[in-house]
Amino acid sequence: MEKFYNYRGDLYTGGICVKEYLKLKQYSGKTNEYRVFYINGEAAAISRNSGQSDDAPVLPLELVEKYRGLGSRYYTIDYAELEDGSWKILEAGDGQVSGLPENQDCREYFMALYNCFNGEG
Repeated sequence: MEKFYNYRGDLYTGGICVKEYLKLKQYSGKTNEYRVFYINGEAAAISRNSGQSDDAPVLPLELVEKYRGLGSRYYTIDYAELEDGSWKILEAGDGQVSGLPENQDCREYFMALYNCFNGEG
């Protein structure tokens, strides 16, 4: 912690997050991760989040559905496949500060966002 405080200096605002180390499944050197944007209780956008190939297993929809109602209008959850083939949530965040995955169709995402907040999605 001392190294952290020294490194961050005045940028430290009083909180840290410590995460468990997880052994993630890899396909051709890429982990199998997904980011889901939830808007008004719906999974508005589901995207591969680590540049993995299309032949990597798809995020189970049962998992996506399970976390639809976290009580926020706009949030993200990042999921990853573990080495044993199970799936784990890596983190959940505020949708307005979560970046779009590199290969996500931006136009499709912003249309989903517009539709969800305007009662069409």
